Amino acid sequence: MQRATREKWTQRVEEWKRSGLSVGKYAAKRGINPKSLAWWRWQLESKPERRKGGRPPATSISPLTFVEVKAPETTTGLEVVLGSGVCVRVPLDFDSVVLGRLLDVLERRK
Repeated sequence: MQRATREKWTQRVEEWKRSGLSVGKYAAKRGINPKSLAWWRWQLESKPERRKGGRPPATSISPLTFVEVKAPETTTGLEVVLGSGVCVRVPLDFDSVVLGRLLDVLERRK
């Protein structure tokens, strides 16, 4: 996939503003990433143009890198303590049928 130029993003941002659509709706309609569109809007509005003739200065834009970070799990599972003192630790993705059978067996051991 070819990277769009600053001029192309300038055109996209201007078209989006004229469209009256939200960032998400405009991006979906054009097949572009809404986060990229929002970033370019911020980039273009925050950099004053320094050259005569209205052209933006030649700059090197670093590509953005998005990293997905998983939130830590708040619990590791369940803990069942039987009257006999036997402790059974159960993961969150347990099979309820198997757990039921195990508890039945342990209860019969009294």
